Amino acid sequence: MKNKEYKVLPRIKKYSEREGCFSFESLKVAISGDGELFLSSSAILMPDVKTERSRYRDANIRVSVSPDFSPYNEYCSLRITESFIEIHCRDKIGARNAVSVIAQLAKKTESGYVIDCAQIEDWPDAQYRACMVESSGRVWIPMDRIYRYIREMAMCRMNAFMFHFMESDGCTIPLKTVPELKGYGKENLQYTRKEVDAMIAYATSLGIRVIPFVEILTHITDIAMKLDIACPGDTEENLFAICLGQEKTFDAIDKVIGEIEEIFPDSVIHIGADEYDMSRYTKKIAYWDKCPHCRKLWEEKGFKSMREMYFYGLERINEIVNDHGRTMMIWNADLEPRNIPEWLDRNIIIQYYRYCYDLGKEDLYNLDINGYANDGYSVINSFSRMMYMHLPDLFMNSLRLYNWSYRTIPYVNPENYDNVPGGCMCIWEDWKHYKRTAYPAIVLVADRLWNSHTDTVTYDNAYGTAMTKLIFDGRLPEGTNVFACIGDVLPPLKDNVYGEPHKVTLSEDELIKTLNALISLGNDEMAEAYAEAIDWVIEQKRTK
Repeated sequence: MKNKEYKVLPRIKKYSEREGCFSFESLKVAISGDGELFLSSSAILMPDVKTERSRYRDANIRVSVSPDFSPYNEYCSLRITESFIEIHCRDKIGARNAVSVIAQLAKKTESGYVIDCAQIEDWPDAQYRACMVESSGRVWIPMDRIYRYIREMAMCRMNAFMFHFMESDGCTIPLKTVPELKGYGKENLQYTRKEVDAMIAYATSLGIRVIPFVEILTHITDIAMKLDIACPGDTEENLFAICLGQEKTFDAIDKVIGEIEEIFPDSVIHIGADEYDMSRYTKKIAYWDKCPHCRKLWEEKGFKSMREMYFYGLERINEIVNDHGRTMMIWNADLEPRNIPEWLDRNIIIQYYRYCYDLGKEDLYNLDINGYANDGYSVINSFSRMMYMHLPDLFMNSLRLYNWSYRTIPYVNPENYDNVPGGCMCIWEDWKHYKRTAYPAIVLVADRLWNSHTDTVTYDNAYGTAMTKLIFDGRLPEGTNVFACIGDVLPPLKDNVYGEPHKVTLSEDELIKTLNALISLGNDEMAEAYAEAIDWVIEQKRTK
């Protein structure tokens, strides 16, 4: 039965196989309720299958959407018979989830596709299942790769894409309010507004919300200079935070947030707002204690520390974000639970990534996830040792993900479950290994968020085979497991180490067979990355 679970990733909650199979060349879909996402998702997740709306009597797919079907959000059930598939969903995202299940179960035949008859019920444990991708002034991600990330997120039944496009040294989305903002690199690379609109529409058609992630309070060197909202006397060498003592700062931020609101329809705007003091290892530190405008404000408000200035900045920006009808999200690093002032609003969402902060002059320890929940905040678990994947050794690997849960690492007290709705993995900066590590990481994290309340998973051959089929869209021969060829379901997060040769038990002939299958896919970035990895493993085993 465990192998049946691995037919679909994330693993489905209930799967009961029945006799027979459902064969189809096209999908004729009858929909009752809000099930349009089934059609839009089918067009992207199953592009080779003609899908069209149909009358009920002619349909071979019958989709019904109603909150009465289940108490679980995103619930879907599939009754797969020899003649049709009957689908019940609680909501529209449940209809998208049903497409993911069908796309992964479908096996190609000479005349079309076939799916084993079964009864399936499925729903997520975590309500918030997200992936953050950075493409900002310090890294450029081609739009086609962003599309591929979003598509895989949808196939893995995630529901949020956090797009980090603004950093201290530039912004990859052109803003009319700050037209002189730098893009990426010497070429000042930026996406066009048309490209961004199309990307958001694409994600929306897959049931993925796109959350804009900008840097407004800190990490803001370029925009602070371009808008003239830096503290007088601050220099580009250490400029990292806006001036809080001038009203023109908040007027400028209001305009920027207004434009972000126009571009992104989502209800949340992430403003970053961390690391205003990193003086222990860089020269980057807020100038608030030296700026004449900030010092005047400091005295008027009776502030006693830089941290109180920081809280003031958060509250002012939160007011702006709220006035634009949005909810603000921030990082947790500079907020110490139990020492957050009562006047700072609790409608801010906290993205948790640090358990202590010791980069600045003031050490902050015991940044307990429960502390934020007890203080009244909603918290997204992005604990860096589990959810960050850019650096080797320090962060994500398959062994850590094996028993990770957004409620257990860090441990969430049961009374705080409602305040911690899920988690978000983070793809930061520019690492060559992403071409082979980002895609399996999305699968692994999505599975742990979907099945957080169940036993730990076994990353065996069946799991690797299912992952291979998912990330390569079934284009490799049935039963292929590329991860068995490199020794782990998540390759090492290193640019120059491509696998774990000592864990590979396949013969060289078997490795070469998979290598040739990857090469046969042609000009495909991910196939090329895995072919390179297997070639490296072969060479390492030969020279052992």
